[in-house]
Amino acid sequence: MTATPARRIARFAAALRYEDIPAAVRERARIQMLDGLGVGFAANAYPFADKATLKDPAVLALCQRTDCASDPDTAFPAYFSGGVELELHDGRRLRRHVRVNSGAGARALSVDEASAKFAAAAGMVLSADHADRARDAILAIDERRVRETARSLGIA
Repeated sequence: MTATPARRIARFAAALRYEDIPAAVRERARIQMLDGLGVGFAANAYPFADKATLKDPAVLALCQRTDCASDPDTAFPAYFSGGVELELHDGRRLRRHVRVNSGAGARALSVDEASAKFAAAAGMVLSADHADRARDAILAIDERRVRETARSLGIA
């Protein structure tokens, strides 16, 4: 049987022992999980998640005045860079570009920064107490049983 990349990764993962994973890698994984979960919570809170909003005349009018273009200054695939440019009624243009996205490269988040970002995102759909429990569950994910973590996240 050919050793495809997927098979090599699967063999590596199956043979991996917890104690072989450096502490810095485990912490980075917890931060990434916290960030991903926060993005998921926030996505459910945005009004554009509601199909009725997409039929709102004000939203449709704004869409008619909006252009989306490839970012000529992108640093992709190294970073998820992007920008926005607004043209005001008086002709002025306001531009903001972020070459290195928050959480990447030199802008990597600390546990405290990731926790604050998670609280802001999860707080759109969860109570502060539930968001704190969810954050704590993710940050201690390697010390708890899966069922206990799932209960803290409200999915069990």
